[in-house]
Amino acid sequence: MSTFVLHLRSGRPFLTFPARVNAAGARLTAGLVVVTVALAGLTHVGWPVALLAADFALRAVLGPRQSPLGRLAGGLVQRLALARTTTSGAPKQMAATAGALMLTAAALAFAAGAVTAGWVLTGVLAVFASLEAALGLCVVCRVYSVFVDCPDCAGEP
Repeated sequence: MSTFVLHLRSGRPFLTFPARVNAAGARLTAGLVVVTVALAGLTHVGWPVALLAADFALRAVLGPRQSPLGRLAGGLVQRLALARTTTSGAPKQMAATAGALMLTAAALAFAAGAVTAGWVLTGVLAVFASLEAALGLCVVCRVYSVFVDCPDCAGEP
């Protein structure tokens, strides 16, 4: 079975999620998500949730380098000279997909006037992002490793 892969001029694949992702970049991205959600909550505006949903969707489909927060986190990793340890990409892709779905539901709740439901969904995602940012604990990645035989995921947070 063959797959369609679009390559950039650099030869790097564009429409594929990488097999390995930078763990520090993933944690910084989660931290940026937490900051964005906190600012949205403090200002009582829901539109940043829709932007985060789009960012998560970009990350899930195109990979971390194609999302604005992923690019910002990648730049911070380089600027701060953080260690380049990698982690399996497939669980992170599932986590980005789950985040996109959750935040899309939250944005739709806001649009429908169900503000409380929107904030609850956004808050749950913020808790998961906080665990990733502070402790390196990716809850969806743990769920992934339970249901998918992923020998590469063993021992990862």
